[in-house]
Amino acid sequence: MALQADKAGRTHWNLLDTLGLVALIVVALAGYKAFVLFRPPLPSIRTVTPAQIPADGPATVSVTGAHFRPWLTVRIGTWTSPFVVISPSQGEVRVTGLPPGHYDLALVDEAQELLRVRQALTVVGVPPETPAPPPPKRQARVRLTVIAHPGLADLPGVGDEDVRVDEDHAARLVSRTDAQLLTTTTQFDGSTFADTRVQFEVTLSVPVVLTPTGWQYAERPVKVGALFRFETQTYVLEGWVLSLSVDEGK
Repeated sequence: MALQADKAGRTHWNLLDTLGLVALIVVALAGYKAFVLFRPPLPSIRTVTPAQIPADGPATVSVTGAHFRPWLTVRIGTWTSPFVVISPSQGEVRVTGLPPGHYDLALVDEAQELLRVRQALTVVGVPPETPAPPPPKRQARVRLTVIAHPGLADLPGVGDEDVRVDEDHAARLVSRTDAQLLTTTTQFDGSTFADTRVQFEVTLSVPVVLTPTGWQYAERPVKVGALFRFETQTYVLEGWVLSLSVDEGK
């Protein structure tokens, strides 16, 4: 010990212990000065850009400041990611998976949090995507030739509408021709068979939409030579398109 009692009961300093204590204090002070002198300076943050990112996907956030060094980690809320150091004054972090809200941004090393920027980042929700408006409809005059059973000849009438689609978008029969009888005969095994059909034309007013593959009605192509179906409560017409005229102005 530094203090020691003699035979008379008086105390005095022990020189060796005192020298040892002084040496220990000197070493401790030197070690502290070396630590202060050689420890890396604390990083600082000047800007965080962008300050607002969407919640629907990864975003790269750039951070500028000073004294950035490798092996730092970024903490945003409870989410963490390595801090990519580009230079001592610039770094970035790839942010993903954060719900909407306001977040602090902190830099952390292996042992502790080094600094924190309050409300540095805002994650905003993405509004639902507005569906594209449907393509505009055009009114077309479609002329069909129909070959059908004779019982169908008198059924189609002006004003009949296709019941497969709603009333505002239905094809409508605007005119028709008189039916003509068609009789065909077939010879088979010495016998003759006759088949009687009727042929007539109808003109329809058809709301059509233009698609990358051409005009369509009820999701079916409308073009010369194509088969067109027209269905009411009492009959079904199927005929081949002879002509198509689209009013582009409506």
